[in-house]
Amino acid sequence: MKLASKGLGKIALPFRFTEARISEAPDCLVLEGIIKEKKVNWTYRAELEDSDLVNFLILARNPVIASYLADRVGLALFARFLRSALTLVLDLFRTSRIAKSRSSDVGPGEPGVRTEAGES
Repeated sequence: MKLASKGLGKIALPFRFTEARISEAPDCLVLEGIIKEKKVNWTYRAELEDSDLVNFLILARNPVIASYLADRVGLALFARFLRSALTLVLDLFRTSRIAKSRSSDVGPGEPGVRTEAGES
């Protein structure tokens, strides 16, 4: 993705999602990093809310986008998409299992406090 701003003049900066540091805030995901391009050294911070992430997934289903990518990437895109989709499903499953196991580790005497043996 390229970012442009009137303050940058005619420069369009490359924004690479894969190079961002991603952290979780209470109400969003935070992408942070530095774009170093030409004469620009720009620190950025982007906050993605739940609806933004859902909209990215919905946008990816658009036939115009699928056609655009197929024309430029071909069948390699399909393999990458399947691998990414499978990884997403497995990560969601793993995260769900971890959350469930953590909630079962809470001792009955102290709500919200876990002990090593799962007892309070």
